[in-house]
Amino acid sequence: MNKKISYLKNPRYKVNKAPILMTTASANSNEVVQMQKTTSFRVEPTLVSFVNYQVNGIYEICVKVTNNSTVSKRIKFIPPATEMFTVRRVKYPSDKTGDVAPGMSLTFAVTFHAPSFADFDDFITFITEENSFKLPLRARREPPQINLVNPMDCLNSWLGDRVDMAFRCVNTGGDGGFKFFCDKDEDDLKQTDADSIKIGSFTLNPAEFYLYSGNAIDIYVTFNPEQEGYLEEKLILACDNQTSEYYRVVGKGAMLDLDIVAVDGKEVDFKTNPFETMYFENTNPTSESIRTIKIKNSSPISVPYHWSVYRQKNSETISLADEETHYRIEPDQGKISGGETIEFKVYFCPQ
Repeated sequence: MNKKISYLKNPRYKVNKAPILMTTASANSNEVVQMQKTTSFRVEPTLVSFVNYQVNGIYEICVKVTNNSTVSKRIKFIPPATEMFTVRRVKYPSDKTGDVAPGMSLTFAVTFHAPSFADFDDFITFITEENSFKLPLRARREPPQINLVNPMDCLNSWLGDRVDMAFRCVNTGGDGGFKFFCDKDEDDLKQTDADSIKIGSFTLNPAEFYLYSGNAIDIYVTFNPEQEGYLEEKLILACDNQTSEYYRVVGKGAMLDLDIVAVDGKEVDFKTNPFETMYFENTNPTSESIRTIKIKNSSPISVPYHWSVYRQKNSETISLADEETHYRIEPDQGKISGGETIEFKVYFCPQ
């Protein structure tokens, strides 16, 4: 009867010597599950996640915290720090104390107000008699994935002329709104049309658009060069989820540049020593004399040509029909590509 008996104390009065463990919010719900193994409470869901929200929309998810132990436990929580997340309709099993009996649950609702399409994170901290843990709160929209060629190359255009290009923009991600801005603020201040952007020699439209997942739109760029050479402008394509990317529009302004570079196989400098007359040797009737000239297109754009032979030079009237003369040129029509040199044969055929 005097033998000392060892027994366990009532767990209700057991003193936990371990310090309260304050952990950072976990972004992974599996990690939250692991942390909850050290407590008597189970939280459902282990990650409060809001998706597919709209600007100024209000969304709500219910949370239940259940006491899985065999004795009553006390639990309290610290609400989210940011104003986007709020806790509403908190209900303890007992209206008088913060105790949660075995099998009973603390319930509340987490409300999210979306001020934009950006990503938001926060957490709720639960403090128990044993330790503490945090429930992550997350707001994520599937980000848009834009496929748009960069740079948008408008190729080449004659000075004073224009080139219209269309570039297909495909969204393979989530829904999103987009808007083009100029790289420099002073260029944005010059814009007068809300539907388009004019910067330098380029005009782009639409300047603002919305793309649903899987949809596409054509971005139209008009290139009207005012000077010769390579031209480039920078634009910013901003998304309503507060991300942005730089884009470039490029093109080359060109002037017509055709030169005679050789006559009868001998190189000549036509710009320094221009000539207007080609002479032939004496040729018997019904015979032919041939001379050759090479013409180079130094511009980057293809140039169509058509030779016409006239008896008299007349700058006021141009006709593609040949007059009856003793001369002909081969080839008489076609195109000279940019940078290409073509040899022409000039025939003298006296009758």
